[in-house]
Amino acid sequence: MRIIQPLVAAMEKGISRWNLLANIYCYYYQEAVKKEIELASIGPADLVFNIGGGAVPFTAINIARLTGARVLVLDRDSTAVKLARCCVGKLGLGEKIRVELGDGAHYLLSDYTVAVIALQVEPKGRILQKIMNCKGNKRIVVRSPSQLFKNHYDGIPSEFKADAYVGQNMKTFRTSLLMYTGNA
Repeated sequence: MRIIQPLVAAMEKGISRWNLLANIYCYYYQEAVKKEIELASIGPADLVFNIGGGAVPFTAINIARLTGARVLVLDRDSTAVKLARCCVGKLGLGEKIRVELGDGAHYLLSDYTVAVIALQVEPKGRILQKIMNCKGNKRIVVRSPSQLFKNHYDGIPSEFKADAYVGQNMKTFRTSLLMYTGNA
């Protein structure tokens, strides 16, 4: 039974209304996101597509703050999208982060250069396939569930091989994988 995802979603919806709590939550993930920034060489010229942002889109917030890159956050929960827009605005990041309602498996992909797929996103296989079929060279960062939590999150299908990875000191995910499309 997958109970972690709904619990985390409910918690994020509660803390998204408070700047202090949202900042503490973002800080908790800051080191993991820093490692992903380095792994994918994310910089200010990048347009990052963050699939599965939640009500406190900590990945997008940390990427925007640490690199200056613009980030499009996508989530399929309309309440989370509404709260994330408010959270991003309160944190003064509305110019760098845009939050939209949509499903990563069906979303029309644009001129982004990097995709970051959150741990709770499903179905990872269909989303990865869609991104892999896009034109151009893209970098994809995807979080792989830790052994302890592998039954609580959708895994990464074996046909998708990492070009590089970084270890993480998180309970729910121990590695972030990097994949390239095209001739990156």
